[in-house]
Amino acid sequence: MNDIPNILKTSALCLMISAFIAACDKDDDTGRNEKEGVLYFRGFSETQVLFWVGGEPRDPSGLDMSEFFNSTRLSWISAQRYADHTFFFDGDTVEIFAGHQIPPRHAYTVENDTVWYFIENWLSDAPSKSYLAEGSATELRQRHGLMYHRYLDENGVLRRGGGFEVSRYNTPELMAAHTPFTGIDQMAETDTLLIINQTKLFN
Repeated sequence: MNDIPNILKTSALCLMISAFIAACDKDDDTGRNEKEGVLYFRGFSETQVLFWVGGEPRDPSGLDMSEFFNSTRLSWISAQRYADHTFFFDGDTVEIFAGHQIPPRHAYTVENDTVWYFIENWLSDAPSKSYLAEGSATELRQRHGLMYHRYLDENGVLRRGGGFEVSRYNTPELMAAHTPFTGIDQMAETDTLLIINQTKLFN
């Protein structure tokens, strides 16, 4: 009789583990027919949200992002935007599909955990090398960063702006080129800075 509670506990634990595994399998099932050698978008492996007001860090967890970014800019940090993006490495070329009707194919090289692809240079016989992502032909990581800033100019007029880094994270140091303050310590009391950095994962 004393074994019954233990049996019930073990059975309940097994059911919980089975449910967890089933949920994971369901999350991994995109319903698409994945092809060997193609790298698919798996989501964001990292997301950073950095928020300052008046030079002081603030908790961004309760922010309504639609108050800072329009629908177009919000789409840039949405997983749905990249759901159909793929990369196919075939020999010494890579096919890049990012919504194009006919995916472009480029020669590529891997240097120090960074993948570069070559594009035609109209000003030279030699092709230009362009950054693609960090990683290799089996897994890619692409970084991007979205930024919003708000400040009062010297006439007391409220100004708003922003920017999007397509291949690197935004930092307060990079903001010097886009904002009137050269760093967090230069922010006035009402100045606002919001940075969202993400890493897209493909494998």
